[in-house]
Amino acid sequence: MVHDTTGLAGLWDAVPAPVPVPESPPAPVPPPDDPPSPPLAPPASPAVPAGAQVSALTQAFAAFRRGWIGAKLTWRQSRRRDGGWIHGIEHWHPPSIADQIAYRDGRGWLPTGQEGTLTEEAGVFYHTRIAIPAMIPAILWLWIWARPFRATCACVLTALLVTVITVVLIHFGVL
Repeated sequence: MVHDTTGLAGLWDAVPAPVPVPESPPAPVPPPDDPPSPPLAPPASPAVPAGAQVSALTQAFAAFRRGWIGAKLTWRQSRRRDGGWIHGIEHWHPPSIADQIAYRDGRGWLPTGQEGTLTEEAGVFYHTRIAIPAMIPAILWLWIWARPFRATCACVLTALLVTVITVVLIHFGVL
């Protein structure tokens, strides 16, 4: 990490020089007739002693736990990396109608050399008559569910509308 120290030039002049610390005496060397110190403690024994029988359920649980921990680590790393598929899912936003119109008019979907052919006409028809009209309710749906208050209002209004329609249909004997 690079630190910016441009504004600290005057501060370094006011810091006093470090005070030398007196040297500590050297550590005593044991005489050669002392027995050598014991080795460090042996490594911790595994949860299951070597050669012991392990049940299939224990093995399955250990494999699941190891896989779960690995999946969590992979998920966390993918969330932090820009351009990762999980980052893309979490930070994706739908294209607007203006984006879709610009895509249609830009002809980025058209293969090279296909200008003025049936392929172009079919693509323009699709974007104008199918894709853009289908996006309008989808964007409205996303807009409603993006905020809890909007979603609550939409649910209340939908319930009210269904109730009114049901009462009217029952009144006229249709239901």
